[in-house]
Amino acid sequence: MNIFKKYRKSKNYSIQDVCDRLKYSRRVIEAIEKGESDFMARPYNYYCAKNYSTLLGFQIPEDEISKFKTN
Repeated sequence: MNIFKKYRKSKNYSIQDVCDRLKYSRRVIEAIEKGESDFMARPYNYYCAKNYSTLLGFQIPEDEISKFKTN
């Protein structure tokens, strides 16, 4: 299970709860939870993932966040 989805479920948040709090589309949240990094241009995808992890209260591991950063 994706780390974002794991933390979201542990907080008892639905995808819609996350979308409402962050003002992101469902497509963005689902893409992050699927481990996709090409759902948006860089660095915007990184900031979306970072904001999502902050909402959920965890720091993204380096191996996970590296795919969102510019190479």
